[in-house]
Amino acid sequence: MAICTNCKESKANRVCALKGGLICPVCCIQIRIGEACPDDCLYLKANKAYQENFEGEHLTSTAWNEFTADFMKVLEDLESVIMEIVRNRDDIEDCDIQKALEYLIPIYGEQKRENNIGEGSLPMKLRALVEAMVSIIDLRREKGLPHTSDEEIEICLKRILGSVLLHGQRTNSRRGYIDFIDRFTI
Repeated sequence: MAICTNCKESKANRVCALKGGLICPVCCIQIRIGEACPDDCLYLKANKAYQENFEGEHLTSTAWNEFTADFMKVLEDLESVIMEIVRNRDDIEDCDIQKALEYLIPIYGEQKRENNIGEGSLPMKLRALVEAMVSIIDLRREKGLPHTSDEEIEICLKRILGSVLLHGQRTNSRRGYIDFIDRFTI
């Protein structure tokens, strides 16, 4: 279980670029109110969409879902290659996917990605995950598909990381995320 890097007490399940780590939902709200979140913060975007589209007791627009829909193909491609590696190796757990994502996010976030991003220094199972994700990103870029800028890839990787953390905590399982997305990927 990850502990909030901000309050150091609660369970952390949100990636916070501002604090440079995982934070709890309460701290996330406090940070959004008191500090300036980066524009690409998923939780800031969700909150803005919610506030802009809330009428009475119901969310009238699916702005958050539209955001997800815009990136759905990228997310599907990334999760498909993750599951392809998982199905070929029986030793991969959610924590391995988490480590691979945490390895890639700063690389795309800093926009310093080069042809060789140092996968060779990673353990084999993490290297397989990283190489698969980098390959699908590169393929999407070669084909000129949308949502392949470093910033957009970083957002997608963060979204998947959030899902990994959420499903692992919800199920209290080492393969909560894997079991969840296995139902949706071919």
